[in-house]
This record gives sequence, C-alpha cells and structure tokens, in this order.
Amino acid sequence: MRLNFLSVVPKKTDAPPTPEELAALEAMFKGADAYFSESGERRRFMQTANGLNDSDQHLLQAVLKGRLTHEAALAGAATAHSPLRIANALLELETKVKKSKDRILLDFIFALLQSKRVAEGLSRVWFFPWELSLVLNKQLTAEQVRFIWHSRKDHYAKELVPDSARVLARHPQCPPDVLEALLPVDDAMLRKILAMHANTSAAITRFFLNSPRKPERLNLAMSRHADSDVLLALLRDKHDEVSRAAKKNLAQRFPALQVTEAAIQAAIEQHIAKPYTKPVAPKAAFDPRAATQAGPESVLALDSAQRKRVAETSTDPELLRLLAADSSKAVRRAVAKRNSPAPDVLQALARDPDTETSNNALRAIVGSSPDATAEDLLDPEALDAAHRELARHVAQNSRQSGYEEAFSPLQKQDFARALFVAEHTRNPLIQLMLVKDLEAIPPVHTVRWDLLKALSGNRHLSEAVCRKIVVGLGFGGFDPIQRCNSAALLREWLAPGTVPAHYRSTVETRLAELEVKSLSA
Repeated sequence: MRLNFLSVVPKKTDAPPTPEELAALEAMFKGADAYFSESGERRRFMQTANGLNDSDQHLLQAVLKGRLTHEAALAGAATAHSPLRIANALLELETKVKKSKDRILLDFIFALLQSKRVAEGLSRVWFFPWELSLVLNKQLTAEQVRFIWHSRKDHYAKELVPDSARVLARHPQCPPDVLEALLPVDDAMLRKILAMHANTSAAITRFFLNSPRKPERLNLAMSRHADSDVLLALLRDKHDEVSRAAKKNLAQRFPALQVTEAAIQAAIEQHIAKPYTKPVAPKAAFDPRAATQAGPESVLALDSAQRKRVAETSTDPELLRLLAADSSKAVRRAVAKRNSPAPDVLQALARDPDTETSNNALRAIVGSSPDATAEDLLDPEALDAAHRELARHVAQNSRQSGYEEAFSPLQKQDFARALFVAEHTRNPLIQLMLVKDLEAIPPVHTVRWDLLKALSGNRHLSEAVCRKIVVGLGFGGFDPIQRCNSAALLREWLAPGTVPAHYRSTVETRLAELEVKSLSA
C-alpha cells in the first residue's frame, strides 16, 4: 500500500473519474482496510504519515508490511529523519498496536521511543495517554513495560485517580520492581491488582499479609499466584472471610498439601509480624457512664475512641472541660456537639484549629444564644478565611445543584463555616457582597441559593440588604421581615403595593416590637 494517497485521487475537473481511477481508489481503500479497523484511525494515520519525507514513508511502509528483518528495523529507527512523526503515526493505529503480535513492529516502536525528544513530543501531541495502546498489548516484554513506567511515572503521579497505573499494573509482564514502586499509591483497585499479580514480589506479599485492612488480605487469600505458605499464614486470620478464602484457595490449588497446625504456625511466624491471637474470653463491652464515675484520671488514661464515647454521654462540666482540650480531634468534636459544656468552653472550641470542631461549637453556641455574631465568636484569621471563601463562591456564581458531591470533606467544612458567617455576620459590607449582582432568586440548592438562604436568616441584617431580599428578590417569606431592624424601612413597607398584602400583619408586628424596644432602651 502506498502512503502517498493523494497520487490516486482523481484530478478536480468536470469530467467524471475514469474506470481506471475508480479502480485505483477502490484498490487503495481495500489495501488500507488490511491495516486499519477504524475509519478514524485511518484518517489520523494518513494525516500524520503524509507529512513524512520519502525515506521515512518507505521505512514506515516496510515495517507495517513486515518486509524488514529485526536488525534492519532497529537500524532504520536509529537513522529515521522524523522519529517523532513516525511514532505518532504508528500510535494512531491504536487497534493494530493493541493486538499486534509482530515483534519487529513492537521493537521498532520502542526503538523510536528511546529518544527522550520523542517521548516528550508525544506527551505534547497526545491529549490522552499515548502509551495506552502499547500497554494493552500483552506481547510487551518486562523491559518494555519498565521503560513505559520510567517514561510516564511523573504523569501518573498527577492523576487524581490512578487509571493509567492500574492499566500498567495489569500487564502480565509488569516487573516486580514496577509493582513495588506502585505499592505506596493508596488506591483499593490498584492494590487489588498488585496483590493478585503473577509477578508480585515477597516484599509486596509481606505488606499485604500484615495490612490492617481486611480487603487487602482477602485479595491475597484469593490470588491464583499466592504460594502455599502465604495461604497457610492466612488460615488464622481474625476475619472468617479471609481464612475461608485462603482455605478454599489451598484446597483448589494445592490438594495434596498436608495442612497441619505446625505448618500453619510456621507460616505465620515466617510471614506475620504481629500474629493475631484469638482472645480466650470475649472482650467486655465498654461502659462510658461507668468510666465517668471512675474519675477524670481514669478517663484520661483511656484510648481516644473510649474518651470520645465518654464525651458523647457525660454531663459532668469539669470532665467536659478537660476533654475539650484533648489531643484527639474526634474527642474535641464530640464535646463541641454537646450543650452541657460551659459557655467559655464552647467559645474556646469555636476557635479550635480543626474546622469541624469549630463548626460544631458554633452551632451549639447559637442554639442557646441566637443573637451571637460571627465577629464575636471567631478569631480574626478564621473570620478573614471565611470572608475569602464567601467572596470566591460569589465570584464563581455557581448555578449547579448537587454541588456538595464535588466537595471534599474539608471543602464541605469550609463551606459550612462560610454559611455560618453569612447567617451571623453583622458586617454590612459582607452582607451586601452576598446579594451582589442578584437580579432574581438563584436556582434552588445551588451555592448562591444556599448563601442567600443563610443570609435571609441573619438577625443583624442591614437596611439595604433587608430591602434587597424582601422587595428586590422577594425571597425568604416572613423570616427576613421578622428580622428587620429598621423601623423606617418597616413604615415604608406599610405603604400599599410595596410588599404583598399578606405580609402586612408581619410588618406591623415587627414594627411594634422595634418601637417597644426603643422605648425600653
């Protein structure tokens, strides 16, 4: 098949193509179909390959047709005029590269890739991983898989989900050193691939045998490549699911093996750093109330999970004061959720560096003191961070519902803090920023809608913001009116046609409250 496809295209004239020209076109496409299974691949290959000079085109054609010996193909890759363009053209043949058993073709591609300039150029040309079609070819050697890893590991490290690393680890020839290099990536699917791989090393096996995570030990127990002594070591696992899987695997793959207590114990001593020992008597249930009665010293001697349970149940203010200064965030979070701690304890927890602890305490404080303001409860740094968070969300003006699914746990806590500030700030400039550019009510349960909802519940609304919410947007129903602090604004609203008629009694009631309050002051 000639790569200069334009040579057989009929000239642009008014005369219809001759039978010979049509026959040439038909022969060209039939020949092309022998190399391409996808029309998109054929088009992309043609566009790339037609930019080559004659010598590179002949080299590429000879390699694809299998006309070169192994040595000649490698020599041609070393002397090619445009190795990057040749490699790019070949990788456009994704289906062929995935399925090819032609060792000369595969070695030719990797000979081109040996040039650092080619690998870097492909990373710029390809939007998707250029090595994917190669990695999916099961004919690669271990050395070629290792070469891809060393060429692309920096790109793999930037992926939020290690999809490329998973594909690489699935390759049957992936060498043990590459598998070990992937072990620190904390991804459940990737670790399952490593545990069940035929080339899993002793270091990886030992890591999974001593893993505190049951799924990782279970993967090893189900592996078709695990040694008999590894499976023996799992027969006394603390989880029955793991020991049952290891027992079934042993029976299927090592039916002649004599499973004795001595063999099991020897395997455990060889592989397990801290062997699990089943307790003689069941562990007594922890009673947090009994622990509270034993005194503060005994409570502080408990582990963090037990101290947390004490913090969730105790009503002793002095004990809660001690636990509010605990080193464990979980314990401080539990104390902050309670209404029992003294006000000064909750105020201290409201300034805790852990955002969730602080948010819990803030909610507890405003539950009993609804007129408290964010400026009184938060330190200047935390308040400034919340202001920046609010400004960011207003600038983005997100109108996407279900936004919380895209938030990380930390982002959810930061947004909860921002909502708290929106609902309890007395700063008129921050309040005005939250209604900035709003000409209509935002879509329900978007970021802007939730911010507007929090602001409408603010007991310290400025006159301008209250007017914007009630009259300009018509948002919040009766609540913003009941929180309006301007008697002049309320009198203005009593004029016919300013606010809906069914709000009139609410306006009159709130105006009367403010007048009584001003007289008593």
